[in-house]
Amino acid sequence: VHVIEGPFLKESFSKRDAHAKRLNFQPEWLKRIIPQKSDHKYSRGKVSFIMSESMPGACLLAAEAAQEVGAGYVQIFVPQTLVQTQQLSHLSFVYKAYTSEKQLLELLKLEEKTRAYCLGPGWTGDPMIFKDFIQESSSFFILDGGFLKKELIEGLSSLKNLVLTPHDGELSRLIEGATHIDKAQGLSRKVQATVVAKAFDTIVINQENPLTINGDTSSFLAKAGTGDVLAGLVGGLLAQSLSPYEASCFAVYLHSQIGKEISWGLTPEKMIEAISPVLKKLNATK
Repeated sequence: VHVIEGPFLKESFSKRDAHAKRLNFQPEWLKRIIPQKSDHKYSRGKVSFIMSESMPGACLLAAEAAQEVGAGYVQIFVPQTLVQTQQLSHLSFVYKAYTSEKQLLELLKLEEKTRAYCLGPGWTGDPMIFKDFIQESSSFFILDGGFLKKELIEGLSSLKNLVLTPHDGELSRLIEGATHIDKAQGLSRKVQATVVAKAFDTIVINQENPLTINGDTSSFLAKAGTGDVLAGLVGGLLAQSLSPYEASCFAVYLHSQIGKEISWGLTPEKMIEAISPVLKKLNATK
């Protein structure tokens, strides 16, 4: 598979942003998620997800990615109608059942030890009811898919503990701009969150770090469900105490290397199976 520099990378480095940098793998990221003898499931990080009744698969892809990348404890808030099916199909996840969005919110308020929440993959409900919970929490949040609503993001603009993972269509609904780079930079200026603007050349940016563009990637990643895997990778790395910017960069890099590794026949399910082999390969060459 040939590495092709996409349009955003060429645009940025040729004329648009003298401070832009390429996303390069940092061995320190990997070193920090290698478990130590003293580690246990909580020290390796607890990450929680919310599942919708109509699109449970997206949540499961994200949760599986978080577990594979090293999170020690994966929990899913699941509709009561699905809890038995999920318990039998994914044995190592911890489930909390809810019967309504109101009850889900109350369960979230009682939650302890979750270091990172991944909210949005497959979510079809109203995300606005969770605004106060997100605003008052000290945990980290990945907001993806159904949580990338302009009203919600504007209401959370002062928070630094957020990672936003929009594709170009979602990004266009959040901010105006002539190009993908313009929109990513514009959103980053508007909010304190770390922005992961998904595309062939995925961009990572926040107000404390420069425009960072991943050019070492694969077009085979253009498939439904791969974004859910990316959100889960970010969540799993945040749970293991990487910063939002570090977790985002490492997740984007790892996601791309998995895409290159699989190439033909890539599916999100195969991506999850490839996480450990690619991490082992990185560990052997670091």
